[in-house]
Amino acid sequence: VLRDWLEDPLDDVSTLHQQLDLLSTIVRIEYSTNCTTVINLLEEASAAFQGASSLSLQNLTILENRLTWIVLFIGSMIGGRVSFQVNDDNDSLDGRLICSVLRLMQISDS
Repeated sequence: VLRDWLEDPLDDVSTLHQQLDLLSTIVRIEYSTNCTTVINLLEEASAAFQGASSLSLQNLTILENRLTWIVLFIGSMIGGRVSFQVNDDNDSLDGRLICSVLRLMQISDS
């Protein structure tokens, strides 16, 4: 339970997988634009996480779950790629996504 007796959507694994599979397909339509948007969302949430020392436990949990969902989405975006389709631009975008997640890992480890 996160807020106002609502359940954590990350707890429903089968629905989460269905949503991520669907979104990883949809995001491929405008992959460049969508990657940039997701990276911006991750950086925004990462910055909020860095300044989270003054947040209540409930708000910190919400922020951590937001970061978790974004990282899962990034993994789904990269994993949903068709392996036989080679595109250097997509490789570069996938690399940017991976680097963003690795930066978040450095922040969370410190």
